[in-house]
Amino acid sequence: MLPLDFNVVFKDRNGNGILEAEESATLEIEIRNLGMRTAYDVQVHCSESEKQTKGLSYSPTMVAGDIMEKKKKKILMA
Repeated sequence: MLPLDFNVVFKDRNGNGILEAEESATLEIEIRNLGMRTAYDVQVHCSESEKQTKGLSYSPTMVAGDIMEKKKKKILMA
């Protein structure tokens, strides 16, 4: 397994950092390949905690694809 690192940034519509009723938001996920080889078919899997949030919808799997060595890729979870 290649060493990957990631950073997640939450962005809501009004910029206060709180997901409020009727508001939409995105998660910007930056994945960095710290290895010396290409990471193939990189995917991000998201799941809810034990306390499910009603009305929250998202794709549980997002595909970043291949990430070359020492490069990074951003994907958006909306």
